[in-house]
Amino acid sequence: MKSGDVWVAYAWQGAYALLLGEGVPVAYANPKEGRNSWVGVYGIRKGTENYDRALKFLDSKLAEATGNNVVNLFYYGHSNQDVMNGITDETLKQPTFPVYLFSQLRFANRLPIMIALAELVMIGTLTLVFIAERIRRIK
Repeated sequence: MKSGDVWVAYAWQGAYALLLGEGVPVAYANPKEGRNSWVGVYGIRKGTENYDRALKFLDSKLAEATGNNVVNLFYYGHSNQDVMNGITDETLKQPTFPVYLFSQLRFANRLPIMIALAELVMIGTLTLVFIAERIRRIK
């Protein structure tokens, strides 16, 4: 992209930020359908043998040092707001990173609705289990 040979490319925000920081005229397209997206999460399985180590691992992922690397080296957002508030790179301070990009994703506008729907399904399931257990105990 930097040489000018590519006019359109699929790129992560890291490539965009690096080129933008070097003064290369780049821009993100905003398709009417929205952008592709992904969300990465960690979890601890029930019954994990090394529960304390798993917690330490997650703590390290949420720590300020890791967050600074994620933001400053890979140009991702981070859940640690101290990290996000401490951004000094002017390129990263532009509204494109990461809030604007997230707002352009296909699912972002529907995420609160999906969370609410998941909660309703969970409440409905728990209610049915509770009723079934009460009926079972009555018999």
